[in-house]
Amino acid sequence: VQSEKKLLRDVLKVGDVYFNTGDLLLLDRRGFLYFHDHIGDTFRYRS
Repeated sequence: VQSEKKLLRDVLKVGDVYFNTGDLLLLDRRGFLYFHDHIGDTFRYRS
């Protein structure tokens, strides 16, 4: 299944599971996540 390939396991601790959306997040010392960018197959247009 395609969605199974997008699952990331044991990222921060054993047993956790994350879905890889292509979003790049930053985790600070307090445990807060912040959106930073989107990576992967995106289309960007410049005029």
